[in-house]
Formats: sequence, C-alpha cells, structure tokens
Amino acid sequence: MDAVENTSDDARGGAGVESVREVASKGAEVLLTGKCGSKALDALLGTGVEVVTGCSGTVRDVIQQYKEGKLKTGGDSKLY
Repeated sequence: MDAVENTSDDARGGAGVESVREVASKGAEVLLTGKCGSKALDALLGTGVEVVTGCSGTVRDVIQQYKEGKLKTGGDSKLY
C-alpha cells in the first residue's frame, strides 16, 4: 500500500481527470479518500478501482479501518 499526495487537488480544471490518471498509473486497486467528485468517481469506477470515500484521520488509521471492514465503498454515492 502506498500513500500518495493529490497534487492536483487545488487545480482549476481537470483536477479529477489528472488524479484518476495518477491513481491508474500506480496500478491501484483501491482508493481511500476523503472526497471524490462525480466525474472522477465515474472515471475511477470505469478503471475498476474500488473507491472508498469519507475517510478521515491518519493514513495508518484509515488503512486499518479498511482492513477491518469498517469503511464502505463510495461507488453508489456520487459527490463527497
């Protein structure tokens, strides 16, 4: 597992697309994130990446929560 900073987070346009490219280029199977826009979510789901939104806390804590099954996937929700 890798923690990767979203360097596109404050970009004006295309931030979601650039973030999806970054995640896909890493070969990610799961994305643990606080929020995800609807376009980025749709694009991620299209690449087969499991998206878990609403995460908060330290990276270590969030990964542990995921491993324990305490986090829900955000695939059915759109904007967080």
